[in-house]
Amino acid sequence: GKEKWRYRPVAEVVAEIRDRLHWNRNLFGLMSDTFVFLDNNLGGSPKYLRELCEALVPLRREWGCAVSYNVIQDPELVECMARAGCRYVYTGLESLSQDALDDMHKPQNKLEEMGEVLARCYRHGIVVSSGMLVGSDADTNDYLERLPDLLHDLDFHAVTFVGIVTPFPGTPWFSRLAQDDRLLPNLGIRDLDGYTLCHRPARLEPSEVVEHFKNLSRALSSGPRVLSATFRKMGLNPLLGYRSVLTVTGKTVRNLRAALVNPERTYIAGHDPIEASDQEYMEHFGLQPQWIDRTLFGPERRPSLPLAAG
Repeated sequence: GKEKWRYRPVAEVVAEIRDRLHWNRNLFGLMSDTFVFLDNNLGGSPKYLRELCEALVPLRREWGCAVSYNVIQDPELVECMARAGCRYVYTGLESLSQDALDDMHKPQNKLEEMGEVLARCYRHGIVVSSGMLVGSDADTNDYLERLPDLLHDLDFHAVTFVGIVTPFPGTPWFSRLAQDDRLLPNLGIRDLDGYTLCHRPARLEPSEVVEHFKNLSRALSSGPRVLSATFRKMGLNPLLGYRSVLTVTGKTVRNLRAALVNPERTYIAGHDPIEASDQEYMEHFGLQPQWIDRTLFGPERRPSLPLAAG
């Protein structure tokens, strides 16, 4: 059966933060006395998150976390998190196409209310960071060309990750792509990195997806755009912690272009040679490239990550 959610007792979590945490003094003191919960969805249980927040209030510490979008849709929960010292959340926006969101099974991400949901977080002193994906079956050239402007109009966000939709083995989507023969040839485990196109999208050519990925990364990380967005949001909340996180997040947005530093990359599965540093590492440890054997994914098989050494 499926494993149930497991939660650490709130008192235990608070005691560890209070008595055992060592504080990071880097970044010129901007993030001193600040910590991040590494759980990939701290709000998996809203009830638990509320209890945790109430217990954190007396510590007067500032922190960040990752939560699913439905958490920041709850005004009372956002207020509770802000009162407890939350100054940063990472959440999954993924797309500004409702068709793409529906295809990703994210019915809670309603575009018509997204602006107010995000703005409310900023008014409470919580910076919202998110990822944006290209290459879904619902994506079109028209939508992806307009995406930088759509994000500019949305305003209350900080896209800190731009990636290409990745079909991971073991998921229903991977199985469907395999059965429809839409996985790209010579697909290897190293291609499942979030920056490599692994399949043929329904409405786009692979080269078009790559071009949109690169253009979006450049557009969002441009210096003038990042500075303008940061200054516009500075006055939304007077808390020093909020402004510090906003500044550091702006620096993270600038780093989006780090994924584009290798001009020889095609970002298409099976086309990019192993980089010299990775090749040296693999030779040192006697590792071989691992390829996904697509022939093992029949209609009646459940994907389990079959591998073949190269």
